[in-house]
Amino acid sequence: MASSSFRIERSEAKKRVLDLEKIVKDFERLLCERTERTKQSIDQLSMDCESKCLKVWQEFDAFIEEARLKAEELCDEMRRKTSEQQSKWRLSLQKKEDLLKEAGMWRNSLRHLLGTGNDDENVVCVLQSVGAKLSSQLHESFAPVEEGYLAVTFPEWCHQSLNQLKEEMVDFTVETSRNLELQTECSLQYLNLNIFSIVGSDEDGHVFVVDGDDGSIKEFAESGEVVDRYPFGDKGEKFFPSGICRLSEDILIICGPLCCPQVRPSPFSTRRR
Repeated sequence: MASSSFRIERSEAKKRVLDLEKIVKDFERLLCERTERTKQSIDQLSMDCESKCLKVWQEFDAFIEEARLKAEELCDEMRRKTSEQQSKWRLSLQKKEDLLKEAGMWRNSLRHLLGTGNDDENVVCVLQSVGAKLSSQLHESFAPVEEGYLAVTFPEWCHQSLNQLKEEMVDFTVETSRNLELQTECSLQYLNLNIFSIVGSDEDGHVFVVDGDDGSIKEFAESGEVVDRYPFGDKGEKFFPSGICRLSEDILIICGPLCCPQVRPSPFSTRRR
């Protein structure tokens, strides 16, 4: 009796060893997978870092080149406008200098009239001539003097860009990658099941199947047994379900053709559990 009990205990111990060995093998396999994926993550992170750095420098070089071209364009535009305005003012200045020389001649003519021996008629003629010329030039020659200022927004834009540049940062995010894992398994215990569509319930684990063999909806428990059946077709109408989805906790949406001699086919139907 003791020998028989010992054999049973030994057999159970051997079974436990085999089970534990399988668990250890699975543990080693998963650990190796995680180790390999961690190595891949390390290498991938390095490559991603270098790629992002290269992208930053490429964008920076492109930005510098665009800013340099824009600065050259603005400077050329400022020089052009400055040259045009200076030419206009130089022409006005030349006219004023010529007029200044002419005013000196007028003054000499008037001073000459103060001398003795001048004919009265000549005096009157000279006075009228000088007065007319002076009157025509008096308003134009003393117009307000123009001043020019260049308004350039580029330095302000550079200042704003630098302020915004100070706010740039690197956001590092760590994500956990997961492989698809089987959570539950349900073996449907039904012969000749022609599955057109299938949907599951998160509450009770039941599965609803559109059976194309008889055009019904079958409800299976988590154990795989049929717990209910929903046939379609009465009063001469025949609805052929083909697809199913869950709208809410107890409402299923079923689509398919509705065939009836007097009713126009409709592709949709609803069913409450």
